[in-house]
Amino acid sequence: MRSLVLPARRGSCLCWEIFAVIDLRQEVVDHVAVRTEWDMAADHDQLRGAPGLGPTILSHAASLTRVWATAVVDRFAAIQVPIVAGRHPHGVGGVSYRLMFGDGFARATFEWWASGPEAWQPLIEVFRETWDELEALPRSAHPK
Repeated sequence: MRSLVLPARRGSCLCWEIFAVIDLRQEVVDHVAVRTEWDMAADHDQLRGAPGLGPTILSHAASLTRVWATAVVDRFAAIQVPIVAGRHPHGVGGVSYRLMFGDGFARATFEWWASGPEAWQPLIEVFRETWDELEALPRSAHPK
């Protein structure tokens, strides 16, 4: 699972990814969540008149229990929403969101702006709950 929060202006772009760690026998042995942040505000101030500087990327990892990781997948799997969003908010500022599930062979992606489409509210509610749970996890610095 990959979830992103992308602000239109200053702030930070955030991404949580949940990985299943698989051994050589193709069995899941662990679950890890990785939080990646692009500190756009810091870069905006630093990059003015200083071409060639790279982005400020912060990364942290958190261990997950198999029970929690399975429960998250089950929560999303139980949701039924239409593929066509229908009525949804429009604008130029604010925050965009993205949720992706799958692997290299089959994948689904949902993207929305602000509060999102009415028809997707069950998905958006679980997204927000899961995001809050991920943000509450203890983190350790992730090697670059």
